[in-house]
Amino acid sequence: MLLNEELEKQTVFRNKLFLSIAKTISSFEKVPEVVPTTEGALNVITERLFNVHGQFLVSHVLGLLSASRNGFSEADLIEMLSADDKVLDDIFQYHQPPLRRLPELVMKRLLMEIQQYICKPHVNGKQVIRYFHRQFHQYFKRFRSVELYRLALHYLNGELKAKFKVKFLIKLDIKNSKGSADHRA
Repeated sequence: MLLNEELEKQTVFRNKLFLSIAKTISSFEKVPEVVPTTEGALNVITERLFNVHGQFLVSHVLGLLSASRNGFSEADLIEMLSADDKVLDDIFQYHQPPLRRLPELVMKRLLMEIQQYICKPHVNGKQVIRYFHRQFHQYFKRFRSVELYRLALHYLNGELKAKFKVKFLIKLDIKNSKGSADHRA
Protein backbone atom coordinates (compact mmCIF):
# COMPACT_ATOMS: atom_id res chain seq x y z
CA MET A 1 0.00 0.00 0.00
CA LEU A 2 1.12 3.53 -0.57
CA LEU A 3 2.13 5.87 2.20
CA ASN A 4 -0.62 7.91 3.84
CA GLU A 5 0.84 11.19 2.57
CA GLU A 6 0.51 9.92 -0.99
CA LEU A 7 -3.05 8.74 -0.38
CA GLU A 8 -4.06 12.16 0.88
CA LYS A 9 -3.13 13.86 -2.39
CA GLN A 10 -6.08 14.57 -4.60
CA THR A 11 -5.87 12.38 -7.66
CA VAL A 12 -8.32 11.64 -10.42
CA PHE A 13 -8.62 8.07 -9.14
CA ARG A 14 -9.40 9.16 -5.58
CA ASN A 15 -11.96 11.72 -6.78
CA LYS A 16 -13.58 9.08 -9.00
CA LEU A 17 -14.00 6.78 -5.99
CA PHE A 18 -15.64 9.51 -3.90
CA LEU A 19 -17.91 10.44 -6.79
CA SER A 20 -18.98 6.82 -7.20
CA ILE A 21 -19.85 6.71 -3.48
CA ALA A 22 -21.88 9.90 -3.79
CA LYS A 23 -23.80 8.53 -6.79
CA THR A 24 -24.97 5.48 -4.85
CA ILE A 25 -26.46 7.44 -1.94
CA SER A 26 -30.22 7.88 -2.10
CA SER A 27 -31.89 11.00 -0.74
CA PHE A 28 -33.35 9.09 2.22
CA GLU A 29 -30.08 7.39 3.20
CA LYS A 30 -27.62 8.60 5.76
CA VAL A 31 -24.32 9.73 4.26
CA PRO A 32 -21.66 7.13 5.19
CA GLU A 33 -18.67 8.09 7.30
CA VAL A 34 -15.71 8.06 4.92
CA VAL A 35 -12.08 8.47 5.88
CA PRO A 36 -10.76 10.96 3.29
CA THR A 37 -8.27 8.53 1.75
CA THR A 38 -8.37 6.12 -1.15
CA GLU A 39 -8.45 3.21 1.27
CA GLY A 40 -11.33 4.81 3.18
CA ALA A 41 -13.32 5.16 -0.05
CA LEU A 42 -12.58 1.54 -1.00
CA ASN A 43 -13.72 0.42 2.47
CA VAL A 44 -17.10 2.13 1.94
CA ILE A 45 -17.47 0.70 -1.57
CA THR A 46 -16.60 -2.80 -0.39
CA GLU A 47 -19.00 -2.60 2.56
CA ARG A 48 -21.82 -1.56 0.22
CA LEU A 49 -21.05 -4.47 -2.11
CA PHE A 50 -21.11 -6.85 0.88
CA ASN A 51 -24.52 -5.55 1.95
CA VAL A 52 -26.05 -5.83 -1.52
CA HIS A 53 -24.47 -9.02 -2.91
CA GLY A 54 -23.24 -10.98 0.10
CA GLN A 55 -19.84 -11.16 1.71
CA PHE A 56 -18.73 -14.53 0.34
CA LEU A 57 -19.58 -13.81 -3.30
CA VAL A 58 -18.03 -10.34 -3.29
CA SER A 59 -14.87 -11.29 -1.42
CA HIS A 60 -14.30 -14.33 -3.63
CA VAL A 61 -14.83 -12.44 -6.90
CA LEU A 62 -12.65 -9.51 -5.81
CA GLY A 63 -9.99 -11.89 -4.49
CA LEU A 64 -9.92 -13.94 -7.70
CA LEU A 65 -9.63 -10.80 -9.83
CA SER A 66 -6.73 -9.54 -7.72
CA ALA A 67 -5.01 -12.93 -7.80
CA SER A 68 -4.92 -13.21 -11.57
CA ARG A 69 -2.34 -11.52 -13.74
CA ASN A 70 -4.47 -11.05 -16.85
CA GLY A 71 -7.94 -11.50 -15.35
CA PHE A 72 -10.61 -14.15 -15.78
CA SER A 73 -13.53 -14.34 -18.15
CA GLU A 74 -17.06 -14.16 -16.74
CA ALA A 75 -17.56 -17.85 -17.59
CA ASP A 76 -14.35 -18.74 -15.74
CA LEU A 77 -15.51 -16.89 -12.63
CA ILE A 78 -18.91 -18.61 -12.73
CA GLU A 79 -17.30 -22.05 -13.08
CA MET A 80 -14.87 -21.44 -10.21
CA LEU A 81 -17.46 -19.97 -7.87
CA SER A 82 -19.90 -22.79 -8.70
CA ALA A 83 -17.41 -25.18 -7.12
CA ASP A 84 -17.18 -23.12 -3.91
CA ASP A 85 -19.68 -24.35 -1.33
CA LYS A 86 -19.39 -21.24 0.87
CA VAL A 87 -20.53 -19.00 -1.97
CA LEU A 88 -23.33 -21.32 -3.02
CA ASP A 89 -24.58 -21.76 0.57
CA ASP A 90 -24.71 -17.98 0.91
CA ILE A 91 -26.62 -17.56 -2.36
CA PHE A 92 -29.00 -20.50 -1.93
CA GLN A 93 -30.10 -19.76 1.63
CA TYR A 94 -33.79 -20.13 0.88
CA HIS A 95 -33.90 -22.44 -2.13
CA GLN A 96 -31.98 -25.53 -3.18
CA PRO A 97 -32.02 -25.86 -6.98
CA PRO A 98 -31.63 -29.26 -8.67
CA LEU A 99 -28.19 -28.23 -9.96
CA ARG A 100 -26.04 -26.28 -7.50
CA ARG A 101 -24.41 -23.80 -9.79
CA LEU A 102 -23.90 -20.05 -9.54
CA PRO A 103 -26.68 -18.36 -11.54
CA GLU A 104 -25.35 -16.15 -14.32
CA LEU A 105 -27.73 -13.39 -13.29
CA VAL A 106 -26.11 -13.13 -9.86
CA MET A 107 -22.69 -12.66 -11.47
CA LYS A 108 -24.05 -10.16 -14.02
CA ARG A 109 -25.59 -8.05 -11.23
CA LEU A 110 -22.29 -7.92 -9.35
CA LEU A 111 -20.32 -7.11 -12.50
CA MET A 112 -22.76 -4.32 -13.36
CA GLU A 113 -22.22 -2.90 -9.88
CA ILE A 114 -18.43 -2.88 -10.26
CA GLN A 115 -18.27 -2.05 -13.98
CA GLN A 116 -16.71 1.36 -13.34
CA TYR A 117 -13.77 -0.30 -11.55
CA ILE A 118 -12.99 -3.00 -14.10
CA CYS A 119 -11.96 -3.21 -17.73
CA LYS A 120 -12.61 -5.99 -20.22
CA PRO A 121 -9.64 -6.34 -22.56
CA HIS A 122 -9.11 -9.24 -24.96
CA VAL A 123 -6.27 -11.53 -23.88
CA ASN A 124 -5.32 -14.51 -26.05
CA GLY A 125 -8.54 -14.10 -28.05
CA LYS A 126 -10.75 -14.14 -24.96
CA GLN A 127 -12.46 -11.23 -23.21
CA VAL A 128 -11.37 -11.11 -19.59
CA ILE A 129 -12.29 -9.03 -16.56
CA ARG A 130 -9.65 -7.25 -14.53
CA TYR A 131 -9.22 -4.10 -12.47
CA PHE A 132 -8.42 -0.95 -14.38
CA HIS A 133 -6.16 0.49 -11.66
CA ARG A 134 -3.30 -1.07 -9.70
CA GLN A 135 -4.63 0.26 -6.38
CA PHE A 136 -7.58 -2.11 -6.69
CA HIS A 137 -5.12 -5.00 -6.91
CA GLN A 138 -3.27 -3.72 -3.86
CA TYR A 139 -6.43 -3.14 -1.81
CA PHE A 140 -8.24 -6.35 -2.73
CA LYS A 141 -5.21 -8.54 -1.94
CA ARG A 142 -6.80 -8.88 1.47
CA PHE A 143 -9.43 -11.18 -0.02
CA ARG A 144 -6.90 -13.60 -1.47
CA SER A 145 -6.57 -16.88 0.33
CA VAL A 146 -4.99 -20.28 -0.12
CA GLU A 147 -8.51 -21.59 -0.71
CA LEU A 148 -9.02 -19.21 -3.66
CA TYR A 149 -5.64 -20.07 -5.17
CA ARG A 150 -6.47 -23.77 -4.81
CA LEU A 151 -9.86 -23.21 -6.47
CA ALA A 152 -8.25 -21.36 -9.40
CA LEU A 153 -5.58 -24.04 -9.73
CA HIS A 154 -8.19 -26.84 -9.88
CA TYR A 155 -10.12 -24.88 -12.49
CA LEU A 156 -7.10 -24.12 -14.64
CA ASN A 157 -6.04 -27.79 -14.49
CA GLY A 158 -9.49 -28.78 -15.81
CA GLU A 159 -10.54 -30.64 -12.67
CA LEU A 160 -13.76 -28.63 -12.19
CA LYS A 161 -15.16 -29.06 -15.71
CA ALA A 162 -16.16 -32.69 -15.10
CA LYS A 163 -18.28 -31.63 -12.14
CA PHE A 164 -20.70 -29.60 -14.30
CA LYS A 165 -21.13 -31.73 -17.41
CA VAL A 166 -24.69 -32.64 -16.37
CA LYS A 167 -27.31 -31.06 -18.60
CA PHE A 168 -30.95 -31.13 -17.74
CA LEU A 169 -33.44 -31.77 -20.51
CA ILE A 170 -37.02 -31.02 -19.60
CA LYS A 171 -39.63 -32.78 -21.66
CA LEU A 172 -42.55 -30.52 -22.40
CA ASP A 173 -45.82 -31.82 -23.75
CA ILE A 174 -47.15 -28.97 -25.85
CA LYS A 175 -50.25 -29.40 -27.92
CA ASN A 176 -50.61 -27.28 -30.97
CA SER A 177 -53.37 -27.00 -33.56
CA LYS A 178 -51.88 -29.88 -35.63
CA GLY A 179 -51.64 -32.33 -32.76
CA SER A 180 -49.22 -33.12 -30.02
CA ALA A 181 -45.50 -32.43 -30.15
CA ASP A 182 -42.74 -33.10 -27.69
CA HIS A 183 -40.22 -30.34 -27.13
CA ARG A 184 -37.02 -30.30 -25.18
CA ALA A 185 -35.79 -27.22 -23.35
